[in-house]
Amino acid sequence: MKKVRNLMMCDGESFVPFIRGTHPLDHITTALKYVTNWDLALDGGAHYGLASLLLAEKFNKVIAVEATPETYECTTENLKPYKNVEVYNVALGDKKDKISMGQKRFRNSGANYVIGKGTIEMIPASSLPLEGIGFIKLDIEGMENIVLQNLKDIILKNKPVILIEENQLWNRYRNIKPSDLLLEWGMVEIKRTWVSWADRLFVWQ
Repeated sequence: MKKVRNLMMCDGESFVPFIRGTHPLDHITTALKYVTNWDLALDGGAHYGLASLLLAEKFNKVIAVEATPETYECTTENLKPYKNVEVYNVALGDKKDKISMGQKRFRNSGANYVIGKGTIEMIPASSLPLEGIGFIKLDIEGMENIVLQNLKDIILKNKPVILIEENQLWNRYRNIKPSDLLLEWGMVEIKRTWVSWADRLFVWQ
């Protein structure tokens, strides 16, 4: 680990927005404008905890999930001051499994994805204590559709605001768009006004 601009990061991190502190969070702040239930938030794919830092100031409880062990260590350090945040070192899926994380690109620790069998625990997302959830953020490199399907009953019961990353990787593991699932379940998409083109925001009518 190394400290960069008051955040702990992985030693080999080279993704410029993280190093310079310019990674945009306006998609998070925009999403929070639509939240009405502040009991619980899920940060799926917490990475260094940048989103969770914002969520912790608003919600009674935050569950932050980061699968990559090296990144998880940084996340835990960054979120340590917040007693209302629980950080899990697991991968979210729809079943129990043991997986490995990696990437084929430059050293952007936020781009790690499930590449096969390994030693990292995967759990069904629905096994987390999510009763009363008011906000879900998923940035899990192609696993969004799998996790949303696993959370369907919880989502339909609690009707949280949902922010997902949906880029060209959406069909990496399953050929169904996460956005199509949410629209089918009755959510509506908020027109993008934030920087990141891949982040999509959904609310209930």
